[in-house]
Amino acid sequence: MELLSGVLGAVLGALVAFLVQRWESKRLGRVAISQDLYRKWQSLEMTEARSRALGVLSRNDMTPSPLTFEQLAQSIQPVDVQDWLAISRVIHFFEECGMLVKAGMANEKSIKILLGRYVEYWHDKYLNPLWVCSESIDDADELHWFSPIAELRNKV
Repeated sequence: MELLSGVLGAVLGALVAFLVQRWESKRLGRVAISQDLYRKWQSLEMTEARSRALGVLSRNDMTPSPLTFEQLAQSIQPVDVQDWLAISRVIHFFEECGMLVKAGMANEKSIKILLGRYVEYWHDKYLNPLWVCSESIDDADELHWFSPIAELRNKV
């Protein structure tokens, strides 16, 4: 009986250790993804994209009748295609963050600490106003990018 108790205790102990190790490994993986997102946000390419997108969206916002998402895309001249790519990079970055948090693949607490202020700023100042301006005019299929960003904003 003591032998059986000892074996059962060892098996349960090994199971608990395995589960704890697995949980911690997954948590560290989510933290690593969050850190990778932060590094991507701070990269030279994203810094340049943010600066360019900020200029375009600010100018659009200051006009008496801001352009919608689709109108803005269509108004970009071929020589200014980098402007649209910059806006797209910023939008898709936040969309990716939102989807990774929603799927549980990024650590929500880490995202909040590392990127929360940027999510708040871009959502509140530029992306939400662009979506509000666009939602009643643009094709709904062109606006799916906003949902993951809005959900992310609510979490940070």
